[in-house]
Amino acid sequence: MNSGTRNLAALAAMCSLSSSFVFGQRVLTPLEEQSERAKEIEAKWREEYRREREAHYRLRSVMNAMHAIVLIEGRLGETPTLGAGIIVGRDGDVLYVATANHVVRRGSVQAHDLKVVLYTGKNRRWQANLLPRFDSTLDLTVLAISGVSNNDFDVCSSLSLLIRPKVDSIGRGTRVYPVGHPNGELWILPAEPDAIVRVEAEASITFQSVVLSVGHSGGGLLTANGSLIGMIVKDSPPFGSALPIEKIMHALQQWNIPTQLSVGYREMPLNSSSAIRFPVPKECQK
Repeated sequence: MNSGTRNLAALAAMCSLSSSFVFGQRVLTPLEEQSERAKEIEAKWREEYRREREAHYRLRSVMNAMHAIVLIEGRLGETPTLGAGIIVGRDGDVLYVATANHVVRRGSVQAHDLKVVLYTGKNRRWQANLLPRFDSTLDLTVLAISGVSNNDFDVCSSLSLLIRPKVDSIGRGTRVYPVGHPNGELWILPAEPDAIVRVEAEASITFQSVVLSVGHSGGGLLTANGSLIGMIVKDSPPFGSALPIEKIMHALQQWNIPTQLSVGYREMPLNSSSAIRFPVPKECQK
């Protein structure tokens, strides 16, 4: 056997021993290729599961936050008025509801025959009293509902809203849900979230929405995580406006209105480090 024949035989032997290398680069065997494809499929499935889980959490959080949104009906003179409100706290059997001032006042005219419907008891209309405290610049005022038992509205479980902490940033493009009663359609939640257009130094939040209508004013502006970030004060499409929750809480504290908006602990999706712990009112401590 000459040298050329020996070299060809040696090359053939090498090829027979392993087909994993071609021109110095490793090629996966069929079994390894199958294993890699299985890993890719598993990674894709895990990512889809993670997204579905997070979407489910977000929707559940938004739906839970809707428990604090109420329907407000009444009359301004001879004209019916319709709007929404946000339950901010209770003292004994009295619930306190923040709403947009223009829903219940027009100049010197105050609304009468005010009724409130709770999300947790939609078949009953509660008589509401318009409190004298209001701020026409902020477009903010408060209603009081008497005779509400803990069975009618459990502040400890229903007001588990995660108020946006100051370290969290919201801005242009943040996804939001306006929650109210557009044209009398109760507790309507858009199929897809809207988006913030502008935040003006915590003075107002402007957002874009085509679903806004009469009945949204006084309602809540929620993030896609269910965080309450503001109260709707302008409900004319395509751009709505909301009063930031910090402004609302500051005014309510100055007016000595009992507030228990932030109670308990809400964990963000997937054990996020953004989870925040808020003080628990004494009546909610076990």
